[in-house]
Amino acid sequence: MPEITITLTDEQLEKVRETLNYNGSLDLSEETFNGTSIEIDLLPFTHMMTVKGYKEEFIGDVFVEIPK
Repeated sequence: MPEITITLTDEQLEKVRETLNYNGSLDLSEETFNGTSIEIDLLPFTHMMTVKGYKEEFIGDVFVEIPK
């Protein structure tokens, strides 16, 4: 099965975890992700990511790799 890879910095990953958690823990193993979304804008020179959970957080420039 092909995979699309999103590369984040440690700080960006922390923002994603904080935005997606509803139970106050950064351990997402018990999270249901109900009502959450990840949006990636594939622009000509950059890829921008926004995460929406209990709040909306702009993650910023990320690297997205789509297999050929």
